[in-house]
Amino acid sequence: MKSPLTTSLRKQTPINKTRHETESNWRSIPYMTDEKSKFTYMKSPLTTSLHKQTPINKTRHETESNWRSIPYMTDEKSKFTYMKKIIILILLVITTKGFAQKANKLFGKDPIINLENFQQQRIHFGFFLGFNSYDFKIDYKTFSEDIQVEKSIGFNVGLIANLRLHEYIDLRFEPGLNYSEKILQYPKSYFSSSPSHSDLIRKVNSTYIHFPLLLKFSSLRTGNVRPYLVGGVSATLNLASNSKLKNDNYEEIFRVNSWTTNYELGFGIDIFSEYFIFSPSIRGVFGFNDEIIQDTNMPPGETSPWTGNIESLKSRVIFINFTFH
Repeated sequence: MKSPLTTSLRKQTPINKTRHETESNWRSIPYMTDEKSKFTYMKSPLTTSLHKQTPINKTRHETESNWRSIPYMTDEKSKFTYMKKIIILILLVITTKGFAQKANKLFGKDPIINLENFQQQRIHFGFFLGFNSYDFKIDYKTFSEDIQVEKSIGFNVGLIANLRLHEYIDLRFEPGLNYSEKILQYPKSYFSSSPSHSDLIRKVNSTYIHFPLLLKFSSLRTGNVRPYLVGGVSATLNLASNSKLKNDNYEEIFRVNSWTTNYELGFGIDIFSEYFIFSPSIRGVFGFNDEIIQDTNMPPGETSPWTGNIESLKSRVIFINFTFH
């Protein structure tokens, strides 16, 4: 009992102190060394910055809020991004599920058969909307650089009359209005002198009334889907041909024939919905006859640089139509 610890305790603790006070003194000794470690721990850079930012007179709630704000400062953006991804994923799942359920009615193993007897009618009608891409197939008299044709996307609109000839064969008449724009770019070698920019370019704006007569060969219907092939002949009237004008390329007017004849080949698919038949299709149109009208206003002894080397100019067209019956 003569250890240094007990001796120091007897010096610091008077005999007349109560048991409660003596026990409190005894309990304070083991924590004296821990206070230093606590003090050392509190001197870290993070706690130092917190002490500077958090005054002593702040409430416990305010101090805890400062402590809690540090770890979440960089996490708020990641939390927002994470929640955003979850919401988008949920919307995609709901949308996909709804589309899959609707598609199952049309294309599933046991779909609901829509408009079962519609194509049994002798005659039925419809309309179409679509796009076109007109091009020219150019044959040359002599070997030379090609004339470049710059194409653009035009539009189609028209009506359909369908006559049922057989269970799998239909005769279709599809009159329509087509608009397109093409630009012919001539090489400089076509000109004997230095050409201007306007000489090298000819714009061909065309508005066509198209009269195709087609045979449609349909396959066996599977559920609400029925693929088909289509082919036939057509005649086309170009309302912007300039064929009746006497002026030609020397006056910057490009002339073609008003009427052309063509053959057509394509394929499509009939999709039977609850109220109508939707038929997307793609078709190629190939001109039979030469459309170019040769220039006549060139000086004596010269050939036209715009038409002189062209043997024939024929239309090549791609139609993408969306038909509704």
